[in-house]
Amino acid sequence: MLPNADKERLLHIRDASRKIAEFTAGLSEEEFRNSDLVQHGVMNCLYIIGEAASRVDSTTRERLPDIEWDVMRGMRNRLAHAYFDINLDIIWYSATVDTPRLLEVVETILASETE
Repeated sequence: MLPNADKERLLHIRDASRKIAEFTAGLSEEEFRNSDLVQHGVMNCLYIIGEAASRVDSTTRERLPDIEWDVMRGMRNRLAHAYFDINLDIIWYSATVDTPRLLEVVETILASETE
């Protein structure tokens, strides 16, 4: 069983990942690049994911090696501290490739917690 605080953070990661999927559903990369609204929504959710990841206890992180904790925290730091130098190629890839994988892993973990 996960500690309640870590389970809550995984729920935040799940919810933000679902929002990214919602924001990018049916969009081409060009449409994404042409929409400041979608870009900012995705980046905000990536920030939330990274912030939640940074607050998960180290014991839980060790128990869940399939999650790229350092990558998520690194993305959060990049968005927070180098926002003027964001590479949209990386944001798009993260939104359309990395986040769906993350969502699948997190949903599996959360489902096993309720069994």
